[in-house]
Amino acid sequence: MGTKGTTIMRPKARCVKVVHYCAAGSKPWRYTGEEENMDREDIKMLVKQWRDIYNDESLDYKRTNAAAEDVNKFTAVLSEGGVVYYVTAPSAA
Repeated sequence: MGTKGTTIMRPKARCVKVVHYCAAGSKPWRYTGEEENMDREDIKMLVKQWRDIYNDESLDYKRTNAAAEDVNKFTAVLSEGGVVYYVTAPSAA
């Protein structure tokens, strides 16, 4: 899928967990309704579903005090060992 010469599959949106959709202008986080293809019902439906998931606060990461204490312990152990060197990784986006 996704390369020239292949058949485009049309999955039922209710039956899939992940959709990678590449229609020009179909990025939900940039949706204004003015982009190319944004008047299509399938894209409007996918944008709505993406926003519903994105705005669902029940899916937000909630750090507990126990997790914060574990991080503090981990940081303390690293500090005992001396200087910690690290290299930042580039963004995957």
